Amino acid sequence: TAYNSGSLGPLTKGSLLPPVVGTIASGNAAAAESIKNPGVTYMTRDAAQVIAPSDGRVLFAGPYHKSGQVLILEITTGYDLVLAGLGRVTVRPNDEVLAGEPLGSMPAQSGSPTERLYFELRQNGHGVDPRPWLSLELRKAKGT
Repeated sequence: TAYNSGSLGPLTKGSLLPPVVGTIASGNAAAAESIKNPGVTYMTRDAAQVIAPSDGRVLFAGPYHKSGQVLILEITTGYDLVLAGLGRVTVRPNDEVLAGEPLGSMPAQSGSPTERLYFELRQNGHGVDPRPWLSLELRKAKGT
C-alpha cells in the first residue's frame, strides 16, 4: 500500500516529484507571496494534470475559501503536502496514493493564459519551502 501507518520513513532531499508540469513563479510577486506563504507557485496551463509528489494519504480534498480546490496529503510522520488552486479533484479523504498518481487537474478555460498551483510542505504544522526536497531529474522511459 502507499501508506503504512505513518512509517513511510524520513523525508529525503530530492524525494518529491513536481506536482504539475510548469515553471515556478519568480520575481517581485513571488517574493511578496513567499513572505506570507513559504511554498512555491507553479505557473501552468489550463486543465494541466496534477500528480502526487509522494506516496501518502489524502487528509483533505475539497474547496477552501478563495483557493479553489485544495488537497492535503500526509506523506510521512510529521510531514504534509498542501496543493491549492486545482479546478477538479479526483481523490477523496483517506485515499492512499502513490507518487506520480493523478490527483486532479487545474481549472479548464478560466480565461487566464496560465493557471497557478500553490505547493507547500508542512513540517509539524509549519509551512516550509519544498524546493530542497523536489527531484530535479525526470525518470526516463524504459529502453531510452
